[in-house]
Amino acid sequence: MSNGVKPTVGRMVHYYSEFRMPNLFRERESNADLPQMGPIAAVIVAVNCNGTVALDIALPPYVDQGRPGPSGHEGRDLVEFSETPKPGCWTWPPRA
Repeated sequence: MSNGVKPTVGRMVHYYSEFRMPNLFRERESNADLPQMGPIAAVIVAVNCNGTVALDIALPPYVDQGRPGPSGHEGRDLVEFSETPKPGCWTWPPRA
């Protein structure tokens, strides 16, 4: 873990989705050329004995066929830590 800090329940972290940013501006044949989604706020809700964590992820609003969609929350179990942003993993937020 970064700087010897261990994850604990209630800590805010950044989660990097394995999905691409939604197409907000134009129709595309494929989403493969869309940029990777940036950090998403998440809270550690459990620390697993194998070193992974369970997260409650705050999902940003999305656009579906030109109309705004709802924001919400999503739970993920067995999420691994990464020192650098990596899809499907969590990192510590940078210090201000």
